[in-house]
Amino acid sequence: MSHHEHHHHHHDVESKSAKKKLKILLKHWKEHNNSHITEYEKWLKNAKEEGLNDYAEIIEEILKKMKEINELYEKMEKIE
Repeated sequence: MSHHEHHHHHHDVESKSAKKKLKILLKHWKEHNNSHITEYEKWLKNAKEEGLNDYAEIIEEILKKMKEINELYEKMEKIE
């Protein structure tokens, strides 16, 4: 095996390793994000009940962005 062929083989192993790690991390990131969403939804309810509309408005914006992040995670999950 020439050095060039060995280099490509080594790169393939690294790629598979990175892919495997990303799949594991993705699951963790998604679960972590979902736990934050649950917490923000709780605080959104509290803010609204207390009439803290300025806070509620910003929390709603945060929730929207976090849900968009989940859509990106789902997009990553579909990658073969």
